[in-house]
Amino acid sequence: MDRSSLQSSCGRDATLAVDNGGFAGGINWLEMGAGARYGFAALSIDTGHISTATQLEWALGRPESRTDWGWRAVNGEGRVDSTGNNSTNQSVIEHSYFSGCSTGRGQGLKEAQISSGSFDGVLMGAPAWYTSRLNNWATKVAQWNWPADRPGHIPWTALRTLAREVSRRAEDSTRATPQSESVCLTEAQIGTLRRAYADYVSESTGELIQPGPLLGSEWTIHAVLNYSDASPYTIGYERYFLLDDPEFGVSDFNDSVVELSARSDPGGATADDYGAVA
Repeated sequence: MDRSSLQSSCGRDATLAVDNGGFAGGINWLEMGAGARYGFAALSIDTGHISTATQLEWALGRPESRTDWGWRAVNGEGRVDSTGNNSTNQSVIEHSYFSGCSTGRGQGLKEAQISSGSFDGVLMGAPAWYTSRLNNWATKVAQWNWPADRPGHIPWTALRTLAREVSRRAEDSTRATPQSESVCLTEAQIGTLRRAYADYVSESTGELIQPGPLLGSEWTIHAVLNYSDASPYTIGYERYFLLDDPEFGVSDFNDSVVELSARSDPGGATADDYGAVA
């Protein structure tokens, strides 16, 4: 359901549609408030469900709900945004814009590809647009790092030391390659890091699935390395979006999961029609 906040005294005849991050469902009142502060009539959607960003159980066995989240809810928001009237003075909306975060920005990019007239401008930063590959890559990284008793396991506390060392070497204009004597990692742990930094390439086809993270990402790489099993964003995607199997675990993951994801793209969330926005 779409709801509009009161337009501020700036009186612009423009709307700003906002969205949620992760797999969250609910009205994003905070971002709506920011839009109203700058004079926009702000809109938000719940993407068809109510949940936190890391709760995906709502998608189990519900393909239509996945589609709502993947693109259909934002498509409806775009139609309201571009054709609706200003609730305070009944003037016709002249311009409409979209702003989102993470998967929200991915959904905004998807909307720009399937319906370019929905918004006059789309603000996207770090959009999680390659849903069928990004989520599976993060599960693969978790598979390299878990369980915790494996020799190459890297605890999240070690990443802070690594991040400081990479930053120091970058400042010294030297190559920031982690070394065991400087960051106190074992050879097995360094091997895990090298795999995590490297591109994820399919063992069966040789196809590039996902480029690895860049040096300098160590401050946030715990998001894929250091959940106690795997990131709920990613293992949840496989359990509740792709396979309809709540018992699916990290150890069950292999390249066939990626291939299935690419074929089916549950929810139609992947925004890879580059020519549509060229």
